[in-house]
Amino acid sequence: MVMLAATTAAHAQSPTPARAAYACPVTAASSKNVPYSVVQGVSLVLDKAFDAALGPDAAKVSEPKVFARVAARRVDDGRMAELAEVSGCAALIDQHAGCAGYFDTELGSPLSVFMSMKKTAPLRRQFEEAVARIQSPERRGAAQSCIRRISAAQPVR
Repeated sequence: MVMLAATTAAHAQSPTPARAAYACPVTAASSKNVPYSVVQGVSLVLDKAFDAALGPDAAKVSEPKVFARVAARRVDDGRMAELAEVSGCAALIDQHAGCAGYFDTELGSPLSVFMSMKKTAPLRRQFEEAVARIQSPERRGAAQSCIRRISAAQPVR
């Protein structure tokens, strides 16, 4: 089962303890034949990492005032790095579908939040910086490719 290391940090602004690296069940860009259980597992871990990175605002980020507040700040770097690692794995799965499942601003979730932000928004810049530091070249390349693809195709709010 895909699991994300538990954390004891109480708030996104407090220092984040070191966590075990996410063990992505996908090693290369996938075809359409990724088992549903793998996609479901990655989605669950991605949602948990997103919630941990954004804290209580994650549940309300679709509200314009919350979106604007979230976009204008940075979150804990450790939590963002963790989210980026899982995002790279999700991108490996998502590339065959044009990055629509996780990154697309119309269909994707939860990474569509970052793609909906202006490229200069502090939180989006932090996300892209964290993606650039993903250790796996395959995951890093897949995530950066999805970011470029969606950025070129979608307007931002």
